[in-house]
Amino acid sequence: QPILSEFCFHCHGPDAGSRKAELRLDRGEHAFQPRKDSGPAIVRGDPERSPLWRRIASRDPDVVMPPPEAHKSLRPEQIALLRRLWTEEPFSFEGRWDSIDRAGIVPLPVQRPIPVWIGGYVEATLERVGRIGNGYFPSGSVKPDADGRAMIERLRGYATAASRNPDEIGVHVQLPVGSGTPDDWRARADGWRELGVSDISVNTMRSGFTTPAQHLAAIERAAAVLIDGR
Repeated sequence: QPILSEFCFHCHGPDAGSRKAELRLDRGEHAFQPRKDSGPAIVRGDPERSPLWRRIASRDPDVVMPPPEAHKSLRPEQIALLRRLWTEEPFSFEGRWDSIDRAGIVPLPVQRPIPVWIGGYVEATLERVGRIGNGYFPSGSVKPDADGRAMIERLRGYATAASRNPDEIGVHVQLPVGSGTPDDWRARADGWRELGVSDISVNTMRSGFTTPAQHLAAIERAAAVLIDGR
């Protein structure tokens, strides 16, 4: 809770005046409770289905929490602490930034340890991923060109310098399919595969769409091209 207090409670805490999206994270009965238009923010024992975890891990500036304009990012100690909280039985911790007394998640997630993926746009992010992360979310504007190749090589270099196996660190890139042609999508996807990324997702943000139907139609077109080969 200390980490949530610092990074989340201003907008999702006890103060109704500053609360956003009608979401409270300061009390378990609210954080674990299904919401009006969706499931709970935290799914017990299943971080991959927990919107809170996906928001923290997202590399999309329109999705990630805390948002970029908040100028807050989790420190390495806090990332390590979150990993322990999702992995270990209740424990006590005293660090530079946070302290907890016999805290943990009950029940524990089935998958342990929980992978920590980090998103960012500066060189320090690459170094942090290579040193302590399980995966990297680069900026959605990055392409599989010379700059993209250099980014992957630097990430692998940081992992090697930290005595880690670079092949065990994932890279999840975005493929914009709200514009461009099918040939553009294929070329970009093939380029990322050649660079050895682990995951490719399609992205329709910032495409000028105004309805969910437009986003869904673009995703369906991309699926027909990239999956079905049409």
